Amino acid sequence: MILQSCAQATQTVDQDGISKLLIVGTHQDLEDQCDGETRDDKNEKLLELLKPSLESHLMYFTPDMSELIFPLNAKDPNENDRKLINDICQIIRSINESLSPKKIPLRWLIFHQEIQALSKKTNVVVLSLHECSQVAIRLHMEDDTKAALQFFSDLNVILYYPSILPNVVFTNPQCILDIISEIIRCVVFDKTKHFNVMLARAKNEGIISGRLLEYIKIQFPKIYKEGIIEPKNLIELMVHLEIASIYENADEYFMPSLLENLGTQGVQVVRSQCSDPIAPMVLYHEKGWFKCGSFNFLITSLLSSHEWSLAKRRNKLLCVYSNCIKMRFNESCTVTLIDNASYIEVHLDGHDVVLIEECPKIKRYLVKAFDKGVQIALLCPCKLFGDKHLAIPTTALLKHKMLMCSKDDLSKPFHFSELGANAEVWLQESKQEEVDDHTPKLVVLMNDVAAVIPSKWRLVGVQLNLQNETLDDIQAQNAGGPDQCILSFEQVFAKWKSLGTSPYTWETMIKALVSPAVGEVTLADVLNARHNS
Repeated sequence: MILQSCAQATQTVDQDGISKLLIVGTHQDLEDQCDGETRDDKNEKLLELLKPSLESHLMYFTPDMSELIFPLNAKDPNENDRKLINDICQIIRSINESLSPKKIPLRWLIFHQEIQALSKKTNVVVLSLHECSQVAIRLHMEDDTKAALQFFSDLNVILYYPSILPNVVFTNPQCILDIISEIIRCVVFDKTKHFNVMLARAKNEGIISGRLLEYIKIQFPKIYKEGIIEPKNLIELMVHLEIASIYENADEYFMPSLLENLGTQGVQVVRSQCSDPIAPMVLYHEKGWFKCGSFNFLITSLLSSHEWSLAKRRNKLLCVYSNCIKMRFNESCTVTLIDNASYIEVHLDGHDVVLIEECPKIKRYLVKAFDKGVQIALLCPCKLFGDKHLAIPTTALLKHKMLMCSKDDLSKPFHFSELGANAEVWLQESKQEEVDDHTPKLVVLMNDVAAVIPSKWRLVGVQLNLQNETLDDIQAQNAGGPDQCILSFEQVFAKWKSLGTSPYTWETMIKALVSPAVGEVTLADVLNARHNS
């Protein structure tokens, strides 16, 4: 697990060149409490574990490269600790020297310092947009307040999500992680009798409810501010960030990071139960490892589409673990996803004819969930190695339908048919429309709908099944502004996607436009020809 986590960590930050791995021990004052294991023992074990696979990524504490751990007391640092902290900062800065600097107004830096000071003074980590605007007025930067907030949010020194929470600014990004950690802590350790059923469901099925979030609310007085941010707002943000997804109603959410890990033997049992009429596909990263959290992100990303759901039998989820999950695609086949850290297995169950038709669409959804760097392969059938490894289709071999073993450079290419009669369907392109055509992009919605009928934002919101309370909030936030209708439409689209009040597809939008209340039949015909043809 340590090797897996470290390897994934090297891929978590997007930047040119090689991501570096720096291990900091932050409790030097407590290391004498480690029974039977010294710092030298830890360094020796870490070097033995990490050096063979990650040598080019490691930062060493000593010049002779004999120690990996940077030991310091972060809670109560002395002079030597402060010097070491400064050295670590210098290392991080040197790694990022290649990043291009960006010029910003000096008043933006002062603005950031001022809102941090206000946050500290009021003992909260959430400020309203109005509070930030008041600071901006004093600095004569009324016109670029939102631009400054977005700049610092892009740097992750604050968090600002105007399309989801336009009135909220998180002055400390750590607070989001703290809330998620608290949810996990409650699920794993809390024994509160009143919530034991909900906690058990969260632990066993990854399902959390609004009531559970209300309970957790009391743990975070610095975050929740009445009239600014409540638990329902937080879950909207988690859905937007694809940490969670809507489950079956507006008060239940699926959060895969809550799930337990399935052991090796359990995974093997699940794998053996897959009928696999088509050879299992594999997703792997060109750098060797996926980023941390990629598997959970993949699941929530898929569930954001109405074509995907969690597999159930008699209203009970079939298989939900943090590294192994069964899903349904279009209610026509079962897709079992298994996370092996360095690659993700994709097993199918269903009728051969249906699977052959659905394979290209399933593949397109899976690849689309990742930004870049994801490659497709199959599980290799050769018997030279004990563990599972990959059969890789190279560009030169594809036209001959041939594969190469990933672990034996001297082996001869072999034909797809050795993996089963239908293995090659994974490389076929869908004859139907692209996945992107099903899922509207915000910029297209803004240009094709909002800009054409800006005054009908509320009517469209009603047809998308948004609650009156939600629409009232949107109206209040944008009242009086020069672009109030356009901004309101933007938030309607964002709420539609994040809350899942109806399927997020062009078909749903077209139905909303042709409804008697909206009455935009001509516009609907144009969009239908453009996006659903």
